[in-house]
Amino acid sequence: MTEGADQLWYARAVLADIAAHDDAVVIAACRLVEASTTDSTEQADTAQLRERLEGAGGRT
Repeated sequence: MTEGADQLWYARAVLADIAAHDDAVVIAACRLVEASTTDSTEQADTAQLRERLEGAGGRT
């Protein structure tokens, strides 16, 4: 597996358990998935999550 694939795998793992990660890590994972995926549904869902987190100014 290549380094890029490892990064994408990790980003997806972060998104599968967002409660275990702070907002900055989740947002970074969203950006990586958005830029790397070829799945338009995954890209849209990830963008929506990122926009929610960025707009909320953080989770409480």
